[in-house]
Amino acid sequence: MKFLGAIQNNNSSFPLKLNAKNIHMNKKEFLNLIEDIVELDRNSLSGEEKLAELEGWDSLSVVAFIAATDKHLGSPPPPASIVAAETVADLVRTVEDRLSND
Repeated sequence: MKFLGAIQNNNSSFPLKLNAKNIHMNKKEFLNLIEDIVELDRNSLSGEEKLAELEGWDSLSVVAFIAATDKHLGSPPPPASIVAAETVADLVRTVEDRLSND
């Protein structure tokens, strides 16, 4: 998994370099982050996709998602909310209070 390798090398392939003091990510960028994690083409997710039907969504993707949200949004969402998520839109809702509107 290329994204997980990038996290392990602390050299993220995602273009944003953010920290908890300078958080700026909108919904589209967040969807791009999920696309990177599950190795999909950019701008291919709408949010309505069921996680169980995404070929790349597995336990390693969950770990990568937690690490990426921690890195790019300052902290990960609560684990229970990730486990309860059934769609990509559900994942967005776990962090929507930290996403910008632009």
